[in-house]
Amino acid sequence: MRIENPWAKGIGGGAALAAVMLLAGCDTVNSLLPGLVSPPHFNPASLADMNTVQKDADSLFATLGVPGSCSYTANSAQFAQVDTDLTALLTQAGTVPNNNFTLKSATLLQKGFDVFRDEAKSKDPVCLPQIVVADKKSSFDNAVTNLISYENAKPKG
Repeated sequence: MRIENPWAKGIGGGAALAAVMLLAGCDTVNSLLPGLVSPPHFNPASLADMNTVQKDADSLFATLGVPGSCSYTANSAQFAQVDTDLTALLTQAGTVPNNNFTLKSATLLQKGFDVFRDEAKSKDPVCLPQIVVADKKSSFDNAVTNLISYENAKPKG
């Protein structure tokens, strides 16, 4: 008894490849055929959102370092502002075609910030230890700096 490959008979080789790529998703297509998919382009609005995230996060982290005003309750509005900034960044980055790296990085940044906010909220009214705040600030700053560098390195136009 002979078993035939259904892909070989019913669908031509090129169509089979296209079907596999369609099912696999954009990341696979990009890795298999990098020359056929245009790279994401520089987006000034995304860069502005990244700078806003950094500015508001810097303000929050600075306040978290001040004894007497470092609790979650004292900073809930600033936590909410950074969360709003991150949501705006994700929304804006989503308007840029093929912007997968920025979207994934911003999503991870937002998830990390959510964990940090929840940790601060769980300790309220006690302040987080300064070593924890400094560590989170360093990680957050590095992630935003990397996003800004990546955005600035994208093709213009």
